[in-house]
Amino acid sequence: MQRFVNYFDYIEEEIKLKKLQGIADVLCFLIMRRKLTIPEAEAKIQEARKEAQKIIPDQMETYDLIYTNRFRRLIDQF
Repeated sequence: MQRFVNYFDYIEEEIKLKKLQGIADVLCFLIMRRKLTIPEAEAKIQEARKEAQKIIPDQMETYDLIYTNRFRRLIDQF
């Protein structure tokens, strides 16, 4: 039995993930270039998390494991 993948659902999910990745990439860039103070970076991290909650509400545990830890490491490093 072949499994059918709904192409439109797949594309919609890819668009969501690309949007989230873009938000994370911009935030990482700002942290690495020291364009933000620590309080500003913390506020932006919370904003990014709220946006992620809208985009992928059922995958927030994964988001926290990947992106939140990534942001914290960058703040500590830079």
